[in-house]
Amino acid sequence: MKPFANNGAPTTAGSEKTAAVNQARGHEQGASRPRPARQGHSGSVGQASSRTVRAASVPPVPTAAGRSGGSRNTGQGCPANWQAGMPAPQGCKKLSCGRRAALLGWLLALVTLLVLAPGLRALTIEELQNDPHLTPERLAARFSQFKFELRAEVQPPEKFLERRAGDCDDFATLAAGVLRARGYTPHLVEVRMPGYLHAVCYIAETRSYLDFNRRGSFRRAVPCDGTLTDIAARVARSFHTEWTAVAEFSWERGIERTLQTVRRERGGLVIDRPGGPARPVATAKGQR
Repeated sequence: MKPFANNGAPTTAGSEKTAAVNQARGHEQGASRPRPARQGHSGSVGQASSRTVRAASVPPVPTAAGRSGGSRNTGQGCPANWQAGMPAPQGCKKLSCGRRAALLGWLLALVTLLVLAPGLRALTIEELQNDPHLTPERLAARFSQFKFELRAEVQPPEKFLERRAGDCDDFATLAAGVLRARGYTPHLVEVRMPGYLHAVCYIAETRSYLDFNRRGSFRRAVPCDGTLTDIAARVARSFHTEWTAVAEFSWERGIERTLQTVRRERGGLVIDRPGGPARPVATAKGQR
């Protein structure tokens, strides 16, 4: 039988020596293997340095949440030192600046397409005339995406709407026909200037005229006093020049007919009426 120590356990000289050696090495007596030091564990300097080297040699293991061991994580699977513009590491859900800009560009293009889609399809005369909320301003807004294309002849309204391109007289004659069908009183006016000939559609009810050159402006109907000279002065001002003559004309079935003309001469303004002699313009200029 082995002799017992003070606590009642058997002991020998060899076992006491072995216990002393194990205690000097930092092991607990009876433990099968050393325990790894936890953060904040107090131990010897040699133990801390050896464990630090061992931990640094092992690559970090990602957890289920996408976090990597040994480095703080932002919560989206990206390292804390990751910044916009840097290549996104594997598992990172953040977008770089280039990819974010591309995504915003696609979203902007989609919104623009949805907003402009109704104005990109071909219009019809029936659609314009049957608009329950039709006004001169609203009518001009329907042509905001039309292109300017100078032509020698006036296009038929259907061709102008289908091609979505034309010039001032294409728009003025179409607007006059549509507004007349809805109960308005339009007047076609043609302004002559050095190097220019421009047509607009004047509406008596609103005391303003529609100009194809202002189809994309915020205020598409230009207010005026209704006289030919005032319309001519405002149109010439938009061209940064002076007007030489202004005429009211009609357009029916492709035939233009001049109703009256006001010319600027050295002696003043002169009005011409078809079938009658020329006479000076009265106080109510341009009115019949």
